[in-house]
Amino acid sequence: MYFKINATIVDNSVDYSYSSAGNDYYSTVILKYKYNYQGKEYIQDSYNGFIKSKKYKKGDTIEVFIDPNNPSYSIIKDYEDKQFKLRLIICEIILLIISIIPIIFM
Repeated sequence: MYFKINATIVDNSVDYSYSSAGNDYYSTVILKYKYNYQGKEYIQDSYNGFIKSKKYKKGDTIEVFIDPNNPSYSIIKDYEDKQFKLRLIICEIILLIISIIPIIFM
């Protein structure tokens, strides 16, 4: 089960690039944040459309959900993101399936 923890924005940037043919333009949003769990610091990145990067500034405090069994894995809690709950549920289902596969094949 996931639980909430506070994180701090370390960096918020956009990376711009062109395709190898030079006719397609790409942008990638990069939001880097850090948090502490049980005395250890973790730094994570979130890419592309998963977050609205302009609303976050370096030093801002945000809420993230972490997996206590794998605290290096986290999801940004973003109330404006309508897909957030769906992504969280899908992640929990995947983790559940992964945890029962060894039991099925024993």
